[in-house]
Amino acid sequence: MSFSKMLVISATTLSLHISSTSPNPPLRKSERTIERTTFEFILVSPALRLMQKTQAFYWGSAIAEAAIIIASSYPPSTLSQSIITVFALGGEPPSSCLNRTLFLGSFLTISGALVRILSYSALGKYFTFEAGISHDHILIKTGPYSLVRHPGYAGAVLAYLGLLVYYASPGSWFIECALKGSVIGFLSGTTFVFSMSLVVAGLLSRISKEEARLQSKFGLEWDMWAARVPYILVPCIY
Repeated sequence: MSFSKMLVISATTLSLHISSTSPNPPLRKSERTIERTTFEFILVSPALRLMQKTQAFYWGSAIAEAAIIIASSYPPSTLSQSIITVFALGGEPPSSCLNRTLFLGSFLTISGALVRILSYSALGKYFTFEAGISHDHILIKTGPYSLVRHPGYAGAVLAYLGLLVYYASPGSWFIECALKGSVIGFLSGTTFVFSMSLVVAGLLSRISKEEARLQSKFGLEWDMWAARVPYILVPCIY
């Protein structure tokens, strides 16, 4: 079961990395033609930019949990106990077993990453993390964009929702070590969760302004596509 959880940790963290890494360079200032919303301050903050570049929290928590699981699988020794003590941050070692909540969180995160990959592929060079329209922009209507108008955002929301479920699962490193282990861990963990919530709010707040800008640029072509693809994020629902 420890091996199964190691696979889940690796797949979930890699999916988070993919979902949080832009496939293209940032837009030039002249192409950032969509006005920022109130919630978007978190999306352009230096702290979030640094987190996106390093993926420190995702990989740090994955490495810590994996190190504890590996150390716990060996007979007790000075080395194994030292590893557990360091990475547990004063809390209880996380469970080496899978549970339904953890599996659900992992499934949602991986699914979100797959949707993001399909969106990256379909939109190509036009997929950027900054809201705007490049000078040679064309309206993409294939791939996941034939089902919903904003699959990239749908994938991100799915991945980050999965992240919260995954971290909140019973016996997870986030719960047992980060939140319960120390005051610093608790503050870092709660700040991270709050930041991710703001990221989701920021992404969703972009949609109406982005659609207005696309309609302004593409006119009838946009109207026809929007009529053919009426769903914003989830097929047949919304």
